[in-house]
Amino acid sequence: MTLKRVTIIYNPRSGRRRNRLSQIDPARHRLNAYQIETECMMTQGPGHATELAAAAMAGGADLIIVKGGDGTLNETLQA
Repeated sequence: MTLKRVTIIYNPRSGRRRNRLSQIDPARHRLNAYQIETECMMTQGPGHATELAAAAMAGGADLIIVKGGDGTLNETLQA
């Protein structure tokens, strides 16, 4: 399987250091270097990761990467 589209779902309030887009940029740039289209989606509150993951899958994402805590991962898996 060749990856063409990757979605990164992140929770900016998760963790001690807080997940910021600046922490995700290195991964996004690395993927782009391999001509892999990336989209970053930030959660806005409880249940939002499920909605974002469903939208990513409907939009043709080949892979979803989750940056957050247990709750963010669990919500993403519910999609």
